[in-house]
Amino acid sequence: MSNLDQNLAATDVVGGRITVDAGLRQYMLRIYGYMAAGVALTAVAAGLTYQVTGPALLQSPLMWVFILAPLGLVFFLSSRIETCRCQPRACCSSSMLPWSVSRSRSYYTSTPVRR
Repeated sequence: MSNLDQNLAATDVVGGRITVDAGLRQYMLRIYGYMAAGVALTAVAAGLTYQVTGPALLQSPLMWVFILAPLGLVFFLSSRIETCRCQPRACCSSSMLPWSVSRSRSYYTSTPVRR
C-alpha cells in the first residue's frame, strides 16, 4: 500500500525531523476556514428555511421541486457549458475539468494543437 501521508513537495527531512512549508500550511488553513464557513452558512440557511416553512413543506408535493431542482440545474449547466461565450474553462485548472484534458492546450496558447 502506498504512503498517502507523504508529500515530498511540501515537506523536508532535516536532522530526522520533518518540517512543513509554513506558507502552504497557512494557505490550506485559510481554505479549510472558507469551507467550514460555507458549510455553516448552508446549515443556517437550511435551519431558517425549515423554521419559516415548517414541516408542511415536507409533506406537500412541492418538496420534490426543492429536492430535484439542484440536480436539474447541474444537468442544465453541464450541457450548456460548451456554448458559453465567456469560456469558463480558461479560468479553471485543466486538472479539475475532465472534459478539457484533451483540448486544454488550445485554450491557453495562441496556436491550435495539431493532431
